[in-house]
Parts: sequence; structure tokens; C-alpha cells
Amino acid sequence: MDGPNGRQHLQDILKHLILEAIGFTPKHTADGLCSIMGGEASNAQIGGFLTALRLRGVDRDPSMIATLAREMLSSARIPSIETETKTRSGLGILADIVGTGGDGWNTFNITTSLLVATTAGLKMAKHGSHASSSNCGSADLLESMTCDLNTIAPSDVAGLLDKDNFCFLFASTFHPSMRYLAKSCRELGFPMPFNVLSPLTNLVVPDRAVIGIYLK
Repeated sequence: MDGPNGRQHLQDILKHLILEAIGFTPKHTADGLCSIMGGEASNAQIGGFLTALRLRGVDRDPSMIATLAREMLSSARIPSIETETKTRSGLGILADIVGTGGDGWNTFNITTSLLVATTAGLKMAKHGSHASSSNCGSADLLESMTCDLNTIAPSDVAGLLDKDNFCFLFASTFHPSMRYLAKSCRELGFPMPFNVLSPLTNLVVPDRAVIGIYLK
């Protein structure tokens, strides 16, 4: 049964994904995420959706990942330098170094290498959040250094990159509709498609990126 805007109800999407995965399409995935980002889903439905996506291997399906990324970007807060009518003149080459978490090894946080690269003169636009499947996320590391990540708005990004060669795009600020997923991701604690999506939804769209990936 279809819901608002021709979308299937999340409950029907869950039944399809869990009971009969044959015929499950990227549109089903997009409809499910759209329902969650619109605040229409219960905590049980969100947890079920995240678990089912993982068990069905959606994080290993390029078409599904691309669809989820487009859905996330459709409701994001875009920094002013990201518009098609502006250039990056004066900003230089923008880069990101990002891990996806989820390897289970609790390794050294990759954000540290990004700070070293910034000190060496490379402009770094880092998109990240708190840990969901590891001990420490990029936001946790920066907050431990007394950084107030909530004060950075989309309009601040270009100026910070010009002045400091570094800007952190806090996911909860730049992807506010994802707030409905954050608690469930932390409580579930296992790798899921959103581990892969984080580096793909950096709204500055870096010119270069070094991306680590979990192997599970």
C-alpha cells in the first residue's frame, strides 16, 4: 500500500525486505529512508530497517548505496561553495581522509592524519559524526579537544577553509534529517550502509579523498 507522495509505507517495505527480498529495488530503499528522515517511523521500525539492510547486504550493492546517498543529499544543508555557479578559486584542492568504521579493531582515529595533512598545507573538508560502531568517531575526537562542532553553519565553510585550511562538517548539522537514525545506529552498534555513505555525502564534494573501508 502506498503512503504519502506515492511512497510505500515503511511497514510494507520491511515485510518485503525481511520476508521476501526478491524484487526489492532501490526505490524501496529510498522510500524507507525517506519515511525515516521525515519522522514517520517508530524506533522499532528504524531498528528493523537498519538490521534488514545489513542482513540483506545492501551496503555491498552499488545501486542501493547510490540511492541512499541521493536520498540523504536531497534534504541536506548545502554549503555555499557547493553551488554550481561558484568556483573554488582561492580555495585550492580540497581533500578528505575518512574511515568508515565497523572493522571491529578499534584502531587509531583517522581524523588525526587529516589534522597532520592540514598542518602540512592541504585544505581538508572533513564530514563526520559521533561513533556508532566503534569507540571513537571524528566528532568525538574533536569534541575531546574542546571544539564546539555545533557552531559551524553552511555559510561558515568557505571562510574556514580559506582561513584555517580545515573545516569539519558535523553530520547532525549538515544532514539534520538523519537525526532520527543517529540513536538507533549507536544502539545497534554494527556496521551498516551508513558507514559507507558518510564519505559519499560530504557536501563540499572534495577534489580528492582517501577512504578506508571495513572488510566485514
